[in-house]
Amino acid sequence: MKFVDELFKLYKEHLTATDEAAIEIVLTLFADHEREDLMRFISELSDDEVFQMVSFYVIEMVKRKMSQEGLERINEGEYPLDPNVH
Repeated sequence: MKFVDELFKLYKEHLTATDEAAIEIVLTLFADHEREDLMRFISELSDDEVFQMVSFYVIEMVKRKMSQEGLERINEGEYPLDPNVH
């Protein structure tokens, strides 16, 4: 994704081996944007990018719910990025 590539180039020096810097950069970047701005951003994504974005969001929300319910996560592997994998 071109946006991610450009974002990475701009903030590469601030990124570390942990997720915290990336999370802070992304949250700060989008914090002051209105819903319309975010929807415009989403409208520029490819179908595959929208699929990945929604899939990652739902996966993270299910993981959060699992944690709240006291269920342990066993597999911390990568998420499949192929929209045909269910």
